[in-house]
Amino acid sequence: SDTEVLLAALDRWGTGALERLDGMFAFAVWDVVERSLLCGRDRLGIKPFYLSRVGQDLLFASELRALFAAGVSTEPHEGVLYDFLARDFYSHGDDTFFRQVTSLPAGTTLRVEDGHVHSAQRYWNLAAQSEALEVPSDRGAREERLIELLDAAVDGQLVSDVPVGVALSGGLD
Repeated sequence: SDTEVLLAALDRWGTGALERLDGMFAFAVWDVVERSLLCGRDRLGIKPFYLSRVGQDLLFASELRALFAAGVSTEPHEGVLYDFLARDFYSHGDDTFFRQVTSLPAGTTLRVEDGHVHSAQRYWNLAAQSEALEVPSDRGAREERLIELLDAAVDGQLVSDVPVGVALSGGLD
């Protein structure tokens, strides 16, 4: 399963394993030996990973309602809400619509050791990745490369362990 692959990769390469992963994920792995928690989120932040600090506790979940059920306040974050509703703008880093809830940024890991939350560490950056791309100078070659990349993205979404699968977006959105 995906979980077994992730655990084996983390065991072999540590957090360097995340650079090798291709897809959407959010996880939290407890290391019994090191007594540490490693949290990670996919490169583009497709899978949600919400965080909240309540006193000395760090709560996390993939859905906001789980945090609210655990007692996290639903007090709105007026600045984020205003920008979204009035300006159709939603890019506030790790802030969310709720004052006491943040999200783990895309392409980052977070480690908790001995009750201390260490700052998030970026393992992937879109700007650096795009700068590393070799863009053909010829328009026809660029179009051909774009089609190759789109085909690869769609093919990657069609991989399955069952004979039939349906995805409305097919990974193109």
